[in-house]
Amino acid sequence: MPEHEIKHLKKQTRRLAFYFGIGLGIFAGIILMTLALLRPTIEVQPTPTGALITVNGKAMNAGQGVRILPFIRHTLTASAPGFFPYDKKVSLLPGQKMVLKPALAQYPEPIKLSSSALGASVSNMGGNIFYFNESSRAFERIRAGGATSEAISPAGLEKPSQVYWNTDHSLALINRSGNASVYDFHRYDLLNQEQYKVAEQIIDAAWSVSNQIAALQIQGEEVRLVRSGVNFSNPQILTVVDGADARESTVSWSPDETVITVTSPKRIRLFPLATHEWIELTQFKGPIRFSKDGEHFLAQTQEGDVVAYDRARQITTPIAPRNNVSRVVFIDRARVLLATDTELVERDLSNNTRSVFPVRMLTDLRTVEIVGIVQDQSANQYAALQSGADLYVLALKKDADAQ
Repeated sequence: MPEHEIKHLKKQTRRLAFYFGIGLGIFAGIILMTLALLRPTIEVQPTPTGALITVNGKAMNAGQGVRILPFIRHTLTASAPGFFPYDKKVSLLPGQKMVLKPALAQYPEPIKLSSSALGASVSNMGGNIFYFNESSRAFERIRAGGATSEAISPAGLEKPSQVYWNTDHSLALINRSGNASVYDFHRYDLLNQEQYKVAEQIIDAAWSVSNQIAALQIQGEEVRLVRSGVNFSNPQILTVVDGADARESTVSWSPDETVITVTSPKRIRLFPLATHEWIELTQFKGPIRFSKDGEHFLAQTQEGDVVAYDRARQITTPIAPRNNVSRVVFIDRARVLLATDTELVERDLSNNTRSVFPVRMLTDLRTVEIVGIVQDQSANQYAALQSGADLYVLALKKDADAQ
């Protein structure tokens, strides 16, 4: 092909590409303008009318339509003090309009379960709360919904000073003025009472998930962290801890059973079982509470403020100034329940929203401790609360579809 024809062909090709590009751009513009004009609209009319509404974390006004992108899942929330939060995922087509009228369910008052409870503990196995009833002098269990309590031991037992339940609540380590023994709820029997006696006193104890136990013992100036089976006849000494904070120390396991923690009002020490080398977190003081996945824990700074600590990233998130860890607990990874001297509050750490529970039944919030969170077979969540010997249960979560 002659050179002038080749040049002409190239010129024609460039011209066609130019016009094609212009046409494609115009077509794309028309499509985008059409989609923009046909963007779906969502409108929320909640009850109560003053509820805070957000779409993808951005606040919107009730009764006012908001245009959103089509085909994408958007998160819509509505919240109001004293009401269960509403949460819904929506995905709309171009031009579609949706009007939602969520009726938020009002938070109930706490339900009183007992006036003579000691050593309360929660279990997700059937949504039960276990405790020692000081009136009947028997161990009892009761469902989180507030059904009639059921005795799980004979009446007339000697009152323990502390009760440490194992994971499935089939055993309890009972401390009576330094004489520690294990109670088996299947056999109604004290196991190995003679084999396991602490020389001085048990300050604190905690069962691991596999029902091994870590116990603090005092012998003179020493605190021994031991790990053994149920019979305790031959406890294995893991380490000996400096006894300076011995009489105020607490011990706990991480839920993944990889770390034992020893805490005091002065410091926190982590003992990974893989390395048997202590890690000291000088910025915190005890006690601590782990999240269910073990990746975070609640602790106090040296100034007394409660924070959530991310173990992997070593990041702290402020939770409540001048509060106590026994008054804060993880509901799930992103939500915590905390009691102040004037409020009982659920706080969502992912979007920093908060909901306040009615607390007319709890006459003095300064004495309230949060025992733990329990979930029944219908996935309803409850918090077990204790004020002195009074034991309460509080509903925390309802299915959004039921609202």
